[in-house]
Amino acid sequence: MATGPEMFAALKSAMTSRPTENPFRVNSIDAKDLGKLTAAHLVSMGFDEDVADRVSAELLNGGLETLGRHLGRALVIDRDAGPL
Repeated sequence: MATGPEMFAALKSAMTSRPTENPFRVNSIDAKDLGKLTAAHLVSMGFDEDVADRVSAELLNGGLETLGRHLGRALVIDRDAGPL
């Protein structure tokens, strides 16, 4: 299991290496690790506080839509997706 910041770094790296995959698929285990991101983590990564609060709350509930919108890619949970 990765920390939230580690998984965020892995997500950004994977999105860079697979730029044409849209929507970008994230497996459920990695999505749970992304759920460990706190608003404070996100602010330290350059997110606006309001956006960080919304993204963090949504991640805790298993959603990736707001994070994906902020990153400029649709993110979906796909249990068949490979690990980041």
